[in-house]
Amino acid sequence: MAHGGSWLWPILGIIFLPFTTLMYVILWSPTGLAGWDWFWLVMAVVIDVMHYTSTAYSNRNQIPGYKPASSAPATPPTTPS
Repeated sequence: MAHGGSWLWPILGIIFLPFTTLMYVILWSPTGLAGWDWFWLVMAVVIDVMHYTSTAYSNRNQIPGYKPASSAPATPPTTPS
């Protein structure tokens, strides 16, 4: 079994890093991961993190206290001379 018979790691993996978990299951062999397998697994982690960051960026207006840059004044305030 790819996860050593445990049910906790696969569940957590599907919830938090689904593509990485899927890639691990595809790449797993009884001898373990070796060589280019690690590259593909790291790439899967990068893809999962990119997904989370792009989702957060696209929904940034829904974050409490967020002020978009467009609401800032167009010109900087002038200082009195």
